Amino acid sequence: MNEGIKQHEVVSFFQQNKLDLLGINESRIRFGNFSTVSKRRFSAFQIIHNYPDHPNGRLWAIWRRGDLQVRLLSSGSQWLHLHVVEDARPVFITFVYGLNDVAGRGAFWGFLKTVSTSLPWVVLGDFNCVRLPSERISCVPPLWSVMTDFNNAIYDSGLEESATTGCEYTWTNKQDGLARKWMRLDRALVNSDWLAAFLSSSAEALPAGVSDHSPVVVSFNTDFCPRPKQFKFLNCWAQNSLFLPLVADIWKVRVIDCPIFRLVSRLKLLKPKLKTLHVEHYSNITERVIHLRGQLLDCQSRVQLDPLNQSLLDEEADLAQIFCRFKKVELNIAYQRAKVHDIKMMDASTSYFFAKIAARRNACNINTVLNTRGDMCRTFEDISDAFLDYYKSLLGTTQEVSLVDSCILYWGPKLSTEEGASLLASVTDEEVRCALFSIDTNKSPGPDGYSSGFFRSAWSIIVEDFTKAVKIFSFLVRC
Repeated sequence: MNEGIKQHEVVSFFQQNKLDLLGINESRIRFGNFSTVSKRRFSAFQIIHNYPDHPNGRLWAIWRRGDLQVRLLSSGSQWLHLHVVEDARPVFITFVYGLNDVAGRGAFWGFLKTVSTSLPWVVLGDFNCVRLPSERISCVPPLWSVMTDFNNAIYDSGLEESATTGCEYTWTNKQDGLARKWMRLDRALVNSDWLAAFLSSSAEALPAGVSDHSPVVVSFNTDFCPRPKQFKFLNCWAQNSLFLPLVADIWKVRVIDCPIFRLVSRLKLLKPKLKTLHVEHYSNITERVIHLRGQLLDCQSRVQLDPLNQSLLDEEADLAQIFCRFKKVELNIAYQRAKVHDIKMMDASTSYFFAKIAARRNACNINTVLNTRGDMCRTFEDISDAFLDYYKSLLGTTQEVSLVDSCILYWGPKLSTEEGASLLASVTDEEVRCALFSIDTNKSPGPDGYSSGFFRSAWSIIVEDFTKAVKIFSFLVRC
């Protein structure tokens, strides 16, 4: 940014993208020139920098005067850690410019682990490190130890990768031909509090322009409409003593029609019953665990004052049993929703699981989309219209379809008569059962919200309806 054209581009970028706050990496403006440049090019802005930590002032944070309340909490040669308030909404924002050497970046990983906050927190910038080998092209393969240090720092800090669109690789050496190298060095990381506060938050890596790095813009739609929560079967329901009687009562309801309709109808009737079961026994599970933990600790304090009081000892044992039962349920729900399949994560705290849940929900949001005219849509209405227009053009227009050349059917390998007959053979009851029980109970449910965990848990009751529905469906498909 030591050239006039780059300084002008920074101001233009700020204005065109309607930014509230901008972090600038590698300014290359020495402290002696800072006052002159800031007055000439950035007179309308307030600036925080890290010159006290590095002679070249590797990081700037700029914002328009009066728009935000920004306070510097911590700085180093690789970071600016800010407390930002806009519209009475406080957040933490950390701008990053990682050092090129592994040992130097270790200081920043250590800083991340020391940040403790219940506020929304975003960390963005140039980390000078990749998380995966696939994030480099035409480069020397990265060391696993280096990537492991980065990924461990993210995990230990309670951060998650933000949903990101735009450029896949954010840095290039801008060489020609085979000498061109690409890497994904710039990214945005957020904590679960950020994802909870800004449901539509996303990051976009834009084209680099005159720089060798793509700018990463974090934004969220103020008109975002969160989707209503869909029904999803929780495996812990099946452990409740009321579960099987509820299913049995619904399966006694007489439904006259084909097996598929009968199964679907009974599943629909069961949903409100399961929702009631959840509200009565499992809703606000985290708050219940916190309350029970407080009761247990209070009881243990009273036991210390009267160690031989049998009634207190009995109360402590009962509370410990109840607490452990609810804690196990909380972990099982979080584990199922987070869909973490790494067995090493089983001992992680619930905050890790909830961060994973928030990240999965964030990744499912569509915050930007390119419509058929090539325009970028960002508002809820524009995104909806873009999808409607696309599918109207796809499904609402007629196109000529060429005839299938039947001769193609005789080319290449063919099935024998016996093999063809085996494919047309009827599905057996045992094949249906084996196929169902081979599906992990934590796999995503179908569109109706019922997972394999439900069908496996209620198998003794639903076996006839389920098997008939699958067998008639397979027959209809063959027809």
